[in-house]
Amino acid sequence: MKKRFALLISICLVLVFICAPAIASDAKIVNGSRLQALIKKGGKVPVIVTMRVDKYNDLANASANYRPDNPARDKAHPNPDALLTSSIKNTAENIHTMLPANSYKFKRSFQFLPAMALSVNQKALQALAANPRVEKIYEDELTKLPPITPATSSEISSPQLNQSTPLIGATDAWSMGYTGKGTYVAILDTGVRSSHEMFVGKNFVEACYSSYYPDPFYLATPVCPNGGTAQTGQGAAAPRAGSHGTHVAGIAAGNNAGYSPGEAYRGVAPDADIIAVQVFTQFNGPICTELGATAPCHLTSSSDQISGLEFVYSLRNNYTVGAVNMSIGGGGTDLPCDDDHRKTMIDLLRSAKIATVIATGNDGFCGGVSSPACISSAVSVGASDKNDIEALYNNYHPTLQEFFAPGSAILSATAVNNSSYAVWSGTSMATPHVTGAFALFRGAFPAAGVTTIEQTLKKTGKSLRGLCPGATAIPRINVDLAIQQSPVRMVLPFQLLLLKPNER
Repeated sequence: MKKRFALLISICLVLVFICAPAIASDAKIVNGSRLQALIKKGGKVPVIVTMRVDKYNDLANASANYRPDNPARDKAHPNPDALLTSSIKNTAENIHTMLPANSYKFKRSFQFLPAMALSVNQKALQALAANPRVEKIYEDELTKLPPITPATSSEISSPQLNQSTPLIGATDAWSMGYTGKGTYVAILDTGVRSSHEMFVGKNFVEACYSSYYPDPFYLATPVCPNGGTAQTGQGAAAPRAGSHGTHVAGIAAGNNAGYSPGEAYRGVAPDADIIAVQVFTQFNGPICTELGATAPCHLTSSSDQISGLEFVYSLRNNYTVGAVNMSIGGGGTDLPCDDDHRKTMIDLLRSAKIATVIATGNDGFCGGVSSPACISSAVSVGASDKNDIEALYNNYHPTLQEFFAPGSAILSATAVNNSSYAVWSGTSMATPHVTGAFALFRGAFPAAGVTTIEQTLKKTGKSLRGLCPGATAIPRINVDLAIQQSPVRMVLPFQLLLLKPNER
């Protein structure tokens, strides 16, 4: 009996030692059953792989504190952005070149996030899980545009952009001399028609990040003008995936005054310039149906959004960026989603005084918001109407939603032609009101950080109680009162023009 027991113990110990590596490696694969199912459907699955990069924290801290005209900067890191990017790229290359031949397609390594994006089959997935340099493997999640509610005939007869800007105090801020001049708003979306009359005279900085997945389940084709998966420079953010980004940009920073023969329409920060980043891809496979869309459909991946956020971060010492607008999201959660890999870039942007403003979503949830609005360091925005009533479609949560802003029946530009407009409703339309407000505030208080602006907008906002049972009050922004009651030193409009970008 004792011999049998000893033999059983020995067998169990052997099995533990044999199985332990597999168990440990499989633990690296997040939601592995879904990834396995997608591999069966399409042959490969798009993933984001987080990596162990040597001295990453030191290099990331040096990057966050880097100021090119600061003589006291760390002499050990004369160009920390380049060092960080190089270190991440080298680690990514070391990992993906060790994968079995024909088992993967490399997409890109990131600049500031210790991760890379690629599509993998079963062999590559297991090889990644076994690599000691790999920390976690996530699905590179795809999201469709949030549904946009067309306006009714009565709403069209009373368009709201010229009503919503005074409602949130933007027109009063303009009368004080703060119009967004000298600042930029970044729009991560479907691209922006820069030639539209709402954007005449504005400076544009443009980029495109898109995906190529030829696998049958996806059939994804990048929409960057150069035909590739990444492009920067003039024309890179051409709106090949629809008008959504153009409409959003018009609300945040449009201004057709003097260019339109009809009524003038001005966004919240009418003199701000625009960083336009196109982050969508055209898909023709069954993935469209799975996500509730009809092929061909336009979807955005987490990896392309991360690249867009990185692009904005890379500009932090060249331009004064008030905020990044992401009228993007999907799903619903009632908990913070701080394990989302986009949080690293949102945090780095916050360290550079750049807010990431994200829509809560349009599913009408009571007690949940979409992702990535659930990231705690993002600025989450839900929609109200011109009567200061919560919109029925708004995703509400008492703590994950930070602000209300007007989102119903908002007139703005479209990408159809240079003078085309549409009246749309959605949290996508509410979000750029807050993005524009951040640009106005930064114009008045160049040194203000994201937390200061958030707290001031909350303190001075009008409390709105949502329609959900037991809903608590959430502030609808009043940017003029926020500027007037800010705890930091105000800079007069003419003084702003004398400041260098990194001083603003």
